[in-house]
Amino acid sequence: MMRFQLHSPSSIDGASQLLAHYGDAGQAIAGGTELLLVLKLGVASFEHLVDLSRIPDLGGVRHDA
Repeated sequence: MMRFQLHSPSSIDGASQLLAHYGDAGQAIAGGTELLLVLKLGVASFEHLVDLSRIPDLGGVRHDA
């Protein structure tokens, strides 16, 4: 499996900036089990993973009428 750098921003703006900066070399994750399997099998490779799981605004689903 290729090495990658894991980024853990604390805001949506921070995540957006990282993904824009790294472009095709980056991938957003919010768990990662399936992505790690894809990386192990060599189906895809990313130099930078942006972990969205620590961003409070993304911690659930809400329905507004």
